Amino acid sequence: MQQWSQRLKRCPSKLSKISRLAKVKKATMKGALERARSFGESCEEIAKVFDAKLQASVKKRFPKRIGLAKLDASDPSHVVVSVRWRGMNPKKVFEEAAFLSRDMSAAVPFAKTLAFRAVNPKIKDASSDKAIWFEATMAAERSDRIDESRIVDFANSRYNRLFDGVQCASALAKDHVLGSRRGPCFNKALRKGTAPKPVVQSKL
Repeated sequence: MQQWSQRLKRCPSKLSKISRLAKVKKATMKGALERARSFGESCEEIAKVFDAKLQASVKKRFPKRIGLAKLDASDPSHVVVSVRWRGMNPKKVFEEAAFLSRDMSAAVPFAKTLAFRAVNPKIKDASSDKAIWFEATMAAERSDRIDESRIVDFANSRYNRLFDGVQCASALAKDHVLGSRRGPCFNKALRKGTAPKPVVQSKL
C-alpha cells in the first residue's frame, strides 16, 4: 500500500492506472489510501499507531500481567502479533489465550499470525524454558470464530483446536483434565531442551 500511496502523491491524475495495477476498483483504492494516510504516510508510522492500540488492549484485559506485546511488521504482507503474559492458573491458559486472541486481532485487524506464551509468575526469568506454561500460534482470522461469552465453557474443548503448534508444560500435559486423551495438552508436552525459539524475548 505504501508504494501505491507514494505514486499517487506524486501523480494524482494516475489513480485509475494505479488501481488497475493493484487490481482493485478506483473508489476502493482511493478510500484505502485516505484511511492509510489518516494513520501516517509510512508503514512504520502506521505500525506505531496500531502497536499503541495493541498495548492498551491487552493490558486492559490483564492489568500488570503482560510481560510484552509486540507487533512485527518487518514483512508488511505478513504481520505477526505476539504476547507474553504471567498466567494466574495453569489450567486456564487456553481460556486466557482465547480472550487475548480477540483483543489482538481487534487491535491489529491486518495481522496474519498471533503468537502466545503464558509463563509461570513464580519464575523470575520469563524467557527461560522452565517458565513456559503454554505456547502456541493462531492464524489471526480464526479468532473470529471465538465467542467471548462462551470462552469459559469451550476454551479447553473447542476453541483450543484453533491454535497451532501447541506446547504445554509437563505438569499441564500430565494433568488429569488438560492432559487426558481428549484434553488440549494431550501428547503436547514441552520436553526439556526442545523449547521453540521464544516469540518474545524481553524479560518481564
